[in-house]
Amino acid sequence: MPSWRTRAARARYGQSSRRRRRTRRRRIVFGVVAAVLAWLGISAVLLALAAGDAREAEQSLRRLQGSTSGADLLRGDAGEELAQARDDLTSASRKAHLPVITPLRVLPFVGRQVTAFQEMLGASSGVLDVGVEALGSTREQLGGELPQGGARVELMGSLQGVLDVALEQLLGEAEGMGAGDGLIQPLADAHDELSEHLGDVTDQLSDATLTIAALRTFLDGDGRYLVLAANNAEMQDGWGMPLQAGVLTVADGEVSLPDLEPTSDLLLPQGVPFEGDLATNWGRLQPNREWRNLALTPRFIEAAPLAARMWEARGGGPVDGVLSVDPYALRAVLAATGPVTVEDGT
Repeated sequence: MPSWRTRAARARYGQSSRRRRRTRRRRIVFGVVAAVLAWLGISAVLLALAAGDAREAEQSLRRLQGSTSGADLLRGDAGEELAQARDDLTSASRKAHLPVITPLRVLPFVGRQVTAFQEMLGASSGVLDVGVEALGSTREQLGGELPQGGARVELMGSLQGVLDVALEQLLGEAEGMGAGDGLIQPLADAHDELSEHLGDVTDQLSDATLTIAALRTFLDGDGRYLVLAANNAEMQDGWGMPLQAGVLTVADGEVSLPDLEPTSDLLLPQGVPFEGDLATNWGRLQPNREWRNLALTPRFIEAAPLAARMWEARGGGPVDGVLSVDPYALRAVLAATGPVTVEDGT
């Protein structure tokens, strides 16, 4: 039977062993807590740095939006600033997608915020990447001397291909952004604003694609188009009063527009048959024989066919379409082309 000294020694050993185990457990707990805190701190710093990069990109984009036109993007240094904004967003997205941040996505509530932030950064950088690539391709297509004739039609086809690819990629990026449900207010506002901007960009790119396709169709083959030169100083209900008219011809990419004639000299002795808004509301002013009254209706879809019939009735022959050109239209053209030299000056 053990002596009392032996039993005391065993008791002291047991107490010491328990103290060591408790100390070891505390160290493990403290170590785990310290590691978790360090992980959360590093994640918070990385997300803050990502947000800072995103703000830098946003400021660059706002400067571009406020002071840059589409022509400036093609001719000036604005494209480099767009690329810088893309690089800032790419950097932000990389920081937000580092492996150290991935475990945050499994946390309740917090994970939804982190996931949404990552998706928004990924979509934003992807959209700008599409824009920079499309801009570079467009610059390459339009750089140097612009082609003439049939080569101009081929250029329109190449540009249409660039825009089609960009639109498809943009729609894919927009789909990858995810829903904005259950987000804290700042993230929810950012998500809504980004969704709105993506919708606007998609609509504008779709319009550009349709415009290029229309220009390609317009330049390809042969065509005759009645051109009405409108004076905005004499606005009517729909558009400027058409004071001059002539036929623009298109043949294999080449466009020709001879001198226009005053519409006051084109008065028809007897008007052509007409109906619709012009006949119902303005028939007494005889817009079917008086060219200067064609703009009494805002519905160009009614005025244009009537103008085509009037031109044919006065012996000008059939036309494939009708164009109305005013100073605002010319200003838009000159914004893209730069100054144009004609016989009388620039």
